[in-house]
Amino acid sequence: MARTDLVAFADDDSWWAAGALEEASRAFAKHPRLGLLAGRIEVGPSRRLDAVCEEMCAAPWGQSADLPGPDVLGFLACGAVVRRQAFLDSGGFGRVVPFGGEEERLALDLAARGWGLSYVDAVVARHEPSPTRESPGARSARLGFHHLLTAVQRRPPDVVRDRWRGGHHPPYGRWEAAWRLALAVTRRRRLPDAVERRARQADALWAAERTD
Repeated sequence: MARTDLVAFADDDSWWAAGALEEASRAFAKHPRLGLLAGRIEVGPSRRLDAVCEEMCAAPWGQSADLPGPDVLGFLACGAVVRRQAFLDSGGFGRVVPFGGEEERLALDLAARGWGLSYVDAVVARHEPSPTRESPGARSARLGFHHLLTAVQRRPPDVVRDRWRGGHHPPYGRWEAAWRLALAVTRRRRLPDAVERRARQADALWAAERTD
């Protein structure tokens, strides 16, 4: 386990641009409530801005006075730096949701514990996705089921119902899917009202982006 005060995440197809981690370190030093910094993710040789970063830039919550950038309630792990204390206080990534969407529950729990999450455009990560990735349908099914698992852990019954009705078939065998759902139920905990309100706003923005 890392012993440093800050931990920068990366996938096997991503890396941090020169100077990015120094910029992140300065942001954390200046803003003690900052628990997680979501950086700018540039994709492929053209370095196009990742769509998730565009959504974070458009978040409706403005910028808290004690944070270095716009408030967010989500992130992509390959472009995030976290304060170790905040990560551990919030339970880390946990066992319920494996790779793909594991960030959602952590973001909710960081906010629930009062940690700030900010998007900082000056902290840049590069991402070169493999050309041999899973099909869009398989990815959608996996992420949909993982979002359902997160809802079971933290969101009200109506959100769980809506995500269940989304019809995403679990990308696992029957027994593993049942095990993950049962484990999610044992980890269920209500979010503070203020965090749940923001989560609903984020849900609405996400839905609007996909119907445009």
